[in-house]
Amino acid sequence: MDTEYHGIALFLHSLCQCLALSQVANRQMYHAIKVRIITIAKKWNWSKTRAEQLKVDIGLYYRGEAPFDGGERDALKWWKNSHIDAQWHPLKALAITIHTIVPHATKIE
Repeated sequence: MDTEYHGIALFLHSLCQCLALSQVANRQMYHAIKVRIITIAKKWNWSKTRAEQLKVDIGLYYRGEAPFDGGERDALKWWKNSHIDAQWHPLKALAITIHTIVPHATKIE
């Protein structure tokens, strides 16, 4: 299974970010993933202000800067237990939602 949403989930796992950006099959690069994340925010009817902060958050997360530094094997646990305020940093809310989705093989069956 290698869809754009799986790539986003992999990117939002702090210990697998480089793997998501280096996938040869999909050629998923940082910009493509960023566009996909913003597209999700638009589909969820996020405000322009929240979407703009999401863009800033993606950059901070990609560079491993505070408050998105660190990581843990369990991505959902890391996002939930982090001291990041989801009101100020909407990437946390998006990441938690993405990581609570149970992946399945419906698309390829």
